[in-house]
Amino acid sequence: MWKKTLTTAAIGYMVVGLTSAHAMQLNVSTTQTADDPLIAGFELFKQNVEDRTNGDIQVRIFPSSQLGDTQDVMEQAMAGANTAALTDAAYLADYVPEIGVLNSPYVFDGYEEAARFVETDLFNEWEKAIEEQAGIVVLSFNWYQGARHIFSKEEIHEPSDLEGMRVRTPQAPIWTESMAALGATPTPLAWGEVYSAMQTDVIDGAGAQIMGGYGTRFHEVSPYISLTRHIELITALVVGRDWFYSLPEEYQIALKEEARNGGRHASEVLLQRIEEVKSAIPEETGTQLIEVDEEVFKQSVSDYGYYEKMELQEAYDAVQEALSSSQ
Repeated sequence: MWKKTLTTAAIGYMVVGLTSAHAMQLNVSTTQTADDPLIAGFELFKQNVEDRTNGDIQVRIFPSSQLGDTQDVMEQAMAGANTAALTDAAYLADYVPEIGVLNSPYVFDGYEEAARFVETDLFNEWEKAIEEQAGIVVLSFNWYQGARHIFSKEEIHEPSDLEGMRVRTPQAPIWTESMAALGATPTPLAWGEVYSAMQTDVIDGAGAQIMGGYGTRFHEVSPYISLTRHIELITALVVGRDWFYSLPEEYQIALKEEARNGGRHASEVLLQRIEEVKSAIPEETGTQLIEVDEEVFKQSVSDYGYYEKMELQEAYDAVQEALSSSQ
């Protein structure tokens, strides 16, 4: 009840900002911490948007889920609030199911493929469908957060090692089924609850990117990180349709262009920092990074029948065809 009351109050406060005759505020929300590379992209986005709108749009950045979890912020945006959420395909799949394939296991072979796909005609069709079905405008879908691995309390070398292990995932079915396909027992939890849940043995592990896990100090409670690379996580900066189209057209263009520039910059910063963080983690806590045979995990996904079960086989094939055509 308290959480719902807080969310409603936040919406009311944010919508008030829309009535200003002059500067409007856009609140950008992310679950990532203030020192995550994504914040560098948000800072560039803020600077450029404010410059291009002569200060008419003021951007404020809220890291560490300060405005609520991703679903809360997306609901605020859909209700008309002046909020932007950094979200992933699993959340958007509630409205356009086929886009959920982007958060499925082993779709992309690295960042370059993921970045190339979101420039294809197929992705543009999905983007338009999201706006029509959900009332959400995708400013850009090029915010790369890295390959997803498994932080754990026990060593994981192959799918059989995950049997019976409770591994945290986000709530969306795409996430939970992806983890089940790898061999674990998916345990949905909010990102901000993972550290304490690991610390108190509520869960045995968590799926996370290296940078995201490092920023929230997961390695302090995880003796092992298995480098499964099971998802190449590329994410979107989205706003509500009603708020977006209340802006002058030139401001709409500026938001989209600068979101793309910000996402590209954030991705470049992340790629530069990942290797140094991989070296820092063992030095800081003794956490062991385990290289695994990805083919064994891919076979586990196939044996599980993930794509058939999630009704995403057609979408997976379409993505591969689009990638092949875009080379």
